[in-house]
Amino acid sequence: AASLRRVEVSFDYPTSCPIGPAKIATFCVSLTSAHLTKLQVLCVEGIKESGPGVLSLCAGLGSGKLSSLCELSLEKVCLESDAKALSKALNAQKLPSLRVLRLRYCSLTDNGLNALTDAWTNRPPPPLENLDLQGNELSDEGAESLVVFLASNRIPSLSKVNLLKNNTEDIDFRLRKVLPDVVEI
Repeated sequence: AASLRRVEVSFDYPTSCPIGPAKIATFCVSLTSAHLTKLQVLCVEGIKESGPGVLSLCAGLGSGKLSSLCELSLEKVCLESDAKALSKALNAQKLPSLRVLRLRYCSLTDNGLNALTDAWTNRPPPPLENLDLQGNELSDEGAESLVVFLASNRIPSLSKVNLLKNNTEDIDFRLRKVLPDVVEI
């Protein structure tokens, strides 16, 4: 396991499946292992309900053991009410190598995005180059908070932001003004 570089896992269980939460918790505990310190890519899909599964995932990510993680992809992981827990894990101290963050179809709301940007304002953010927020529940208001954050240049390495398939309509101009060559809306 010490040489493991990439992990892709799908928890696409029906919400009524009794073993789903136990399997999610077991996997998330493994993220705290010293044997995964060289892990570079982690893709997690299908944690359909907020609560214990997502909180366990956030605790594993925030353990500080994934210092080599370059790419984190969460797809269909319900962050609707747990984005604040994720924001505590996503910082330069715990994930110093993170370059790509994909939160796709994760029910991320404006409040969740605000939790991320607030955390990144108060603690050093990871050195992201690519922030992919496709298919969430972001509105122009949430995207506006992202514009304000990006204008602060707290993540100078950021070269691509994806907001496709959100509820954003009027924010195109402002985002393109802050990051003229990197924004997809």
